[in-house]
Amino acid sequence: MADETAGFTGASAALGVIREENSWIQQQISVGQLTVEPQAADSAAAVYEREALEADRLADSATGLQQVPGLGEYLSGQQLANEFGQKAANGSTGAGGSVGTVRR
Repeated sequence: MADETAGFTGASAALGVIREENSWIQQQISVGQLTVEPQAADSAAAVYEREALEADRLADSATGLQQVPGLGEYLSGQQLANEFGQKAANGSTGAGGSVGTVRR
């Protein structure tokens, strides 16, 4: 379980770096300093489309992680399933939150 938390935390940190890089690119665009060769732009667009599809697939998988069936009908089992679901949906460290950030 600790490996999963570390994985989500690491992914969240990596997304922060990507966010900073995107901000720099946006600044360069806004002042007219970014130039891209047409072939490179086409290649980047193809990668973006491929990765967007993968992000959608991962988001669907992450949504499935929020549902934890099979822990029984006792209150304690339902509470545990709810805790696992909330952990998966956590906006900063959960699978659902991290994948949602990638999709934006």
